[in-house]
Amino acid sequence: MKANSSTKEKLTVPVENRGRQKVANEFLHKVLIQAPAIICMFRGPDHTYEFANEKYLQLIGRTDIIGKTIREVLPELEGQKFFEILDGVYKTGESFIGNEVLAKLDRGGKLEDCFFNFIYQAIHDEKERIEGILVHAVEVTEEVVLRGKLKEREKELIYQIAEKEKRALELMQAVKELALQNGEKENRASELVNENKELEAFAYVASHDLQEPLRKIQTFSDRILVNENLSDKGKDYLEWMQDAALRMRMLIQDLLAFSQLTDAERKFETIDLSLIVDEVKTELTHLIQEKRATIEITESCSANVIVFQFRQLMNNLISNALKFSSPARPPHIQIACRIVTGNRLIDKKISTAGAYCHITVKDNGIGFEPQFSEQIFGAFQKLHGKEVYAGTGIGLTIVKKIVDNHHGIITATGEVDKGATFDIYIPLISFKET
Repeated sequence: MKANSSTKEKLTVPVENRGRQKVANEFLHKVLIQAPAIICMFRGPDHTYEFANEKYLQLIGRTDIIGKTIREVLPELEGQKFFEILDGVYKTGESFIGNEVLAKLDRGGKLEDCFFNFIYQAIHDEKERIEGILVHAVEVTEEVVLRGKLKEREKELIYQIAEKEKRALELMQAVKELALQNGEKENRASELVNENKELEAFAYVASHDLQEPLRKIQTFSDRILVNENLSDKGKDYLEWMQDAALRMRMLIQDLLAFSQLTDAERKFETIDLSLIVDEVKTELTHLIQEKRATIEITESCSANVIVFQFRQLMNNLISNALKFSSPARPPHIQIACRIVTGNRLIDKKISTAGAYCHITVKDNGIGFEPQFSEQIFGAFQKLHGKEVYAGTGIGLTIVKKIVDNHHGIITATGEVDKGATFDIYIPLISFKET
């Protein structure tokens, strides 16, 4: 109920004068009965129906109401304050005006919300005694509901705007963290906020400008170390600077690789995945020998993949297994590729229809705590400090992106000092961008 008001206006309908009664009856039947508004008249303190027009009868869905009280005809109004308002008008003679008042009416055994603008006005006889109440109402349910929907839509739009602003702020924070590392914080952050680009787009643009200065830093610091007579502390400072420059170059290269996964042409080819593993083993020969590692392919199959991306995926997973190997034992990496059907898989993320290439990469390294099984795929998520294990924290993010490009899923399981296992499911159907 938005508002209500009362008036002292009196509506007198003489009942003793037959002439006037005849005029009143003619007025009621010729005008009020077919009026577009909802009109009814009550008599007595029990509010007995004496008159109701067609609009009122349509509203309540009944015609046999004359001579009955409102409590008999509309018992569902009990507790909705309408009876109390009628009693008050009959007792005091003060009119009551309601705006957009909610009434729950019985429609086929189910209460429905209806809204009305109405006035209850006391009827007086010739001796100024209250003998009844005249009701005049207009249903405004459609208007109220429509306005409510518009308000909900407005709230939804505001929420969407707030979410976009929140994501924009999160993106800006990520940009600032990157900018602190490359020395162009204010310039790069401003570009990203203004263009609302994703992080990989920024990496692609920034990498070309930053690699050359970093190479010069490393080159000139090497010359200083060789040709200048420096104190031990001075040498330490230069070596720290070189390490920082090297980490920055690695970060830029990884970000560039990540951005290229989005922009590159995706050409699918059917290939035996063991061939890709063999190529990666050749690329990593030096590191494999240095770690005295063994890489075992227990099963293999063919799959329709983007070859250069899958080569990057296997390189990252094998490199990760070598990097996070345990100092107590030589690395042992087991790789299996086999065809499975969806209805035999228990992972809820996989459709039960169709077939998948299931790729498993398992190692015996340092592993990780199970609660980090999702976190390790996030950008810059490193579970170990750079002082212990080098890297940028983007390698597994690239792996996840490649799997996404193939419309597959990847999961990770691990246990501290007992190794890690990565399971990849790639659908056998050829997917191509449209």
